[in-house]
Formats: sequence, C-alpha cells, structure tokens
Amino acid sequence: MAEPITVAIINYNGADYLEETVQSILDSDYPDLRLMLVDDVSTDDSVTRVRHRFPKVRIVQMEENVRFRGRYPLANRVRNRALREADTRLVFLADNDIVMDRNCLREMADAMDALPDCAVCTPRILTRENPDRIYSDGTELHYACATISRHRGASASEVPETPKPSLGCGIQLLDREKALEIGGMNEDYVVGWGDDGEFHQRMNMSGYRVFNIPSARVYHPSKTEGFRAVPQVKNRLYFIWHMYAWRTLLLAAPALWLYDLMLFFFLVLKGGLKEYVISVVDFWRHFGIIMVQRRRIQKRRTVADRSLMTCGPIYVAEHLMDHPVLGLGMRMINGAFRGYWVIIKRWI
Repeated sequence: MAEPITVAIINYNGADYLEETVQSILDSDYPDLRLMLVDDVSTDDSVTRVRHRFPKVRIVQMEENVRFRGRYPLANRVRNRALREADTRLVFLADNDIVMDRNCLREMADAMDALPDCAVCTPRILTRENPDRIYSDGTELHYACATISRHRGASASEVPETPKPSLGCGIQLLDREKALEIGGMNEDYVVGWGDDGEFHQRMNMSGYRVFNIPSARVYHPSKTEGFRAVPQVKNRLYFIWHMYAWRTLLLAAPALWLYDLMLFFFLVLKGGLKEYVISVVDFWRHFGIIMVQRRRIQKRRTVADRSLMTCGPIYVAEHLMDHPVLGLGMRMINGAFRGYWVIIKRWI
C-alpha cells in the first residue's frame, strides 16, 4: 500500500496558473493524496477560484503576507506552515504555476524508498513552452558559494535520467519528520537564491541526502527576470556563515572575496547598488543571530564540506550576460576558480 502524501501548494496571487496546477495534481496516478493550498494572503481571486472549483482542497491562510522590506517573499515561512499543518510523513511542496506528469509523485516516492538515506527528492523541471527544454535538473554548490547548473537549457532527450545528488529546488518531496528534526527551513532567507538550498545543505550536512529524480517531471513557465540582487547577496552571506566550516571559510576566502567583488561590480553595472547595500546592512545587523544559528547547524554536521561542494561553470542567466566583456570576464573567473580548487580541495 502506498504511503499517503500531503501535497502543499504555496500560493500568492496565482490566478493565472493555479487551477491548472491543482488539476494536474488531482490527475496524478499516485493513489493516496491529501491536497492543501497554503495561501500567503493573496490579493487576487485565486483562492476563491480553487474553493469554488475544488471544494475538497484544504485551504490554509497565513495570518499576514510575509515579505522582506515589503518586496521579497519569505517563502520559507509559508513552507514551514505547510510542514506544521501536514499530517503525513511525506510532503510535496509545489509552486502555484507548475503542471505535473501523472507519474511524478510515484517516481519520487519510489526513489525516496530506494535511495540510501534519502530525505528529499526534487523533480526535473521543464519549460511549459518547450517541454523538452530543461529549466532545472538539480544543482551543485560551487565552493565560492554560487550555483552550478550543468543541464540548464539542454534538451531533456539528451540528458540521462539517472538520479543524482543535488541541492536547491523549492519544488520537492520531503520527509517531514527529518525536515522538522533539523529545524525546518530558515525563515530569514528570501526567495531567489539559496532559500531552498540552505535547507538541502543542512540535510546533506546532517547525513541525510537530497536527490534530483529526472524521471519525475514537472513543467514550469519560462521567466526572464532581472538580476535578483537581495537574495544573491543577503542569502549568500547568510549561507556562507551558516554552512561553511571554519577551515573551509579560511581556505576558500580568496575565492569568496573574488566572487563578492565580481558580484559588487556586476550589480553596480546593472543598477543594483542600493540593493547590495541593503543586503549587507541586513547581514551585519543580524550577525549575532546568524552566529547562534551557525553553532546549532554546525553541531549537527556529520559530513565534511569537501563532499558537499565542488567547482564548475557558475550559472548566470544568458539574458544578463548582454555584453561580450561580461562573458569574457566570467570565463576568466571560472578558470581562476578551477585552478584554486585544485590547490585547496584536498584540505577542505
């Protein structure tokens, strides 16, 4: 008998896609689903539509809309609410604009049972406009605290469907008991970078494992967004000081500073200096709390950083690399990072 799964859709103003998302979940071939909508005080009629068309969906309302400085979503607060409200061990957290393959949940549930120490499974995310194009297929952590996304934009038919270790994806099937054991998701991270990766990294550090399951497929709208400076700066600083062992911080410091310098000049070029300053000020204002959280996180560590990070081409969206000098600079920096990783990786 299949173990029941709570599917929790995280929603804010999702009227354009939400009904299609709910229907695709209800069309799943998984035999025991409990569907819940956790709404972050939407101002559109998305909740009303779901309540009218799908009366059996459980609606959970946040008490207030959760934003950093009134602009950046604090989705982990909504995700944690979903974990607290769920009454099953397995919980699937879903965005409000995806469409799922019928076998998606079954593929992830089977992988959860089969893979050693597996606590989280993420699906292969394809674009809705081009269903063979990979939007996200699992990511790796660059030791300079950046994302390596090796298959972004590739054809799904050319990439194997072998499960692989991963981190960073808000759409995920997780073991609720293990998630609560490590403290749930950090509610200080804003959406955009690292808000899900910090949770996965803590899972990995604790000896549990996160896997990407390419045979489980969801479809997501293509989005061309500007550079999200606050999550890239604020979350990255939080992540480094939360997750990196002291030895890693010391050895990786030149690369971390080089990346930060590159990020600073990139944001100046893109008009994001104000957001950079806001993020750095927020980090230093909360540094004492961050160090308390760090001690708690590091106390649970059972896995060394060398097993949790690597080196490779840092992912930057193509539309942001709109000048030949930026592309050349990125290639040079990636080369420098590769050389330095060869020197330090054996000591991390």
